[in-house]
Amino acid sequence: GYNIWTLTGREFLAELIGIHTYSNTPADRVFFRNDRVSYIGMGSGSQEEVSNITKLVNPVAFTGGTNGTFLAQLDQPTFPASSLGTPKTAVRFSKTFGENELSQNGNSVVITEAGLYTDGDPALDFAVGVSTGFSESSVIAPVAYKTFEPITKTNQFELTVIWEVRFI
Repeated sequence: GYNIWTLTGREFLAELIGIHTYSNTPADRVFFRNDRVSYIGMGSGSQEEVSNITKLVNPVAFTGGTNGTFLAQLDQPTFPASSLGTPKTAVRFSKTFGENELSQNGNSVVITEAGLYTDGDPALDFAVGVSTGFSESSVIAPVAYKTFEPITKTNQFELTVIWEVRFI
């Protein structure tokens, strides 16, 4: 299905394709944003998939509970269906959650929502270095949001999440 680019995500894309200060010397270029989509957050809530989403309804820590970590670092993205000489029109993000991630201390958790996040800190004009701690990062807006049918995560299996963004 389709995922929603939030207002935060739309602002991210707009600032990402713009350049603040142009130079023929790459080291002298200045960009509006240096952050990139680097994290995924999972939750057990649900809300209408609209652009003004400001956070997941019920964020779930992937390690350490509410004193642990909310944002999980994504694997290096890939560009599906692209080969030498063909345009890259999609990017695929993925994360494999281990047996004891999300479902901690032997407890199962029902996952129904997810968000993509950049590594930029919204409190510091999106400078790279966002906190991944649960209390700090579970309240920030994702750049993209998706709800789905419930998945019960236990410590009996790993869970791989694949999120593909296509430009059509």
